[in-house]
Amino acid sequence: MENGEWRMEMELARTQYSQEFRGQSVKFFKESGLTLVEAAKRLSLPKGTLKNWVYLTNEENSLQ
Repeated sequence: MENGEWRMEMELARTQYSQEFRGQSVKFFKESGLTLVEAAKRLSLPKGTLKNWVYLTNEENSLQ
């Protein structure tokens, strides 16, 4: 398998989440009092994904 083929396969494996789901997930994390890791588990998300969404939400709110 060539390097380019491997990259294509990895890109196809990505999951896309709606903006609504992202917002609801961040809200759930902030209101639940759970750790980021526990909230991500309950939402069946990779912890890095939820962490990024929380960071981006905080950045967007600080710019307003």
